[in-house]
Amino acid sequence: MPAASSARASSGRVILLNGCSSAGKTTLAHAIAALSTGPVQHISLDQFRDGMAPRFRGMNARAGEPGSRGLNVVPTADGTQTALCFGDIGRSTLRGMRRAVAAFATTGIDVVVDDLLLEPEFLADYLEALQGLAVTFVGVRCDLATVSAREAARPGRFPGTAAAHWASVHAGCRYDVEVDTGRLSPKQCAERVLAVVAQPPQPAAFDQLRAAPAHDGRFEAEPASGMMTTMQPDEGHKPANADANRLRALIESANRVALFTGAGISTESGIPDFRSAGTGLWNRIKPIEFQDFVASEEVRRESWRRRFAADANSWDGAQPNAGHLAVARLVAGGKADGVITQNVDNLHQDAGVPDAQVVELHGNTRYAKCLACEQRYELADLKAEFERLGTVQPCTSCGGIVKTATISFGQPMPVAAMARAQTLADACDLFLVIGSSLVVYPAAGFPELAKRRGAKLAILNREPTPLDGLADLVLHQEIGPTLRQVVNLD
Repeated sequence: MPAASSARASSGRVILLNGCSSAGKTTLAHAIAALSTGPVQHISLDQFRDGMAPRFRGMNARAGEPGSRGLNVVPTADGTQTALCFGDIGRSTLRGMRRAVAAFATTGIDVVVDDLLLEPEFLADYLEALQGLAVTFVGVRCDLATVSAREAARPGRFPGTAAAHWASVHAGCRYDVEVDTGRLSPKQCAERVLAVVAQPPQPAAFDQLRAAPAHDGRFEAEPASGMMTTMQPDEGHKPANADANRLRALIESANRVALFTGAGISTESGIPDFRSAGTGLWNRIKPIEFQDFVASEEVRRESWRRRFAADANSWDGAQPNAGHLAVARLVAGGKADGVITQNVDNLHQDAGVPDAQVVELHGNTRYAKCLACEQRYELADLKAEFERLGTVQPCTSCGGIVKTATISFGQPMPVAAMARAQTLADACDLFLVIGSSLVVYPAAGFPELAKRRGAKLAILNREPTPLDGLADLVLHQEIGPTLRQVVNLD
């Protein structure tokens, strides 16, 4: 494999594969080695993980225990292992692995390394360790349903691990080439990678990332070829007709729009968001972690008390606003196949979007279900039971724990909803973000995914978001008044 002119003359090239667990990185690495004419050294995260002393490979190890210092697999309370946590020894091992990659390359041997860049500092350390080397940075993607099936079939893998970082592992990355192992064979993916290795882009992705400014611990993406337009709010955040017209033109020119909504669309219905300084719900109430809810009857009682308190009940009286009605019109008119939402308030359904066309990434607060058998319970019945007994009893069908149908902190993301969201993002030619801060992953990875697939990206949000630099159009405006003009509600 040829080395770039900026690399050390006698050094081998590094091909860095990044993707979620079970995305097919190792199989791709073997295919690349098989098609290469010279020697290729394969280095993987799994090799270095397995090389750790067993006592440092933990399963739900407590802080201070040896298992928490290496690679600790932390299961959720319902037994679905999801989180991969690296302690001080684990992080030192990772730093050593990256420098081993560099050491092999400096001897003139080409290296293919498959890794999982779970945190911004992991990418930053690669940028440092591989300084002066020719690097081809490869994004390895695959649809969530296929990844989850692979994960379930592999011994030693923990169901739900991939779903937890499926989108976020690519956040802040800029690749030389991306491959989809769910659509292409390993040989086809390897051929695509090696074609880029033979004719690397100038500048290469790593050179661009080194030059990019840091933003909240991640690397900012470049604006899209000068196409991005950011419209700042005028006094009172009232949309100008020109602003609405720009968004209307994008929607009208699109064949298929993916709609993605966050808390900002519902604040105009009187529902507080979660993170705004001073007013966000989590500024006033500490969220209850999923594992604590499952482990403690006392915590469950507190959770139900909050849900049935007066503040929580105000959600039940909220009505759809112009933003929800505009979204419903886009779906009803066939412009959008559905709406992906981070909200749990049911207001899209109340506005007329069929339930089957609402993809709820974080669940729904209007009903409850058993965590074991998923039997549905109506909140009115549970409230009467809570007022009578001071608690919500176990499931009448299986004895499992009953919980509101929302996704709590630490609870696995719903695999079916994530897969449906990916389908909408894959199929669209315009991805429209409405009222989301785009800081919560993996949900916030869908706009990035659509953009990488070639779709245009438009963001309508009162405040700036981390993805504004990727977008083709950004409007910092009130949502309801803007969308009212865009779809001519009046």
